[in-house]
Amino acid sequence: MNWPLTSVATWGESSNGIWKVTFLDETDEHNSGEVGPLRLVVHGTHQMPDHMRKGPRKYTHDDYNNYEIFKLFDNNVFENENLDSDDNNVPEEHETEQVDFNEIDSTILAEVEQELKRIHHRMVFDG
Repeated sequence: MNWPLTSVATWGESSNGIWKVTFLDETDEHNSGEVGPLRLVVHGTHQMPDHMRKGPRKYTHDDYNNYEIFKLFDNNVFENENLDSDDNNVPEEHETEQVDFNEIDSTILAEVEQELKRIHHRMVFDG
């Protein structure tokens, strides 16, 4: 597969330094594979965007860069959280639009559905 590896936008953070990608397979499947050639593409702007003029985004979670965070989605930790809070907004302006899913190529939707099933093929129970 030729899948891009992406990260969240780095609001005002310098891209200089060493970038590290960690691959974890924590499933019970006995799969193997190879990681082919990798390429890092850094996007940015020449001018400071308006939403960054007051400085970079402040992260409040001490371990926001820790892969353990991804386990949260399997453990229903957001069950009682207010996900509509303004605290969850990305610090920039957004526009919304209606999407007609009937206009999306059904083969692409089928591929996405298969991949989601593959990724979440098992339930995780802690406790």
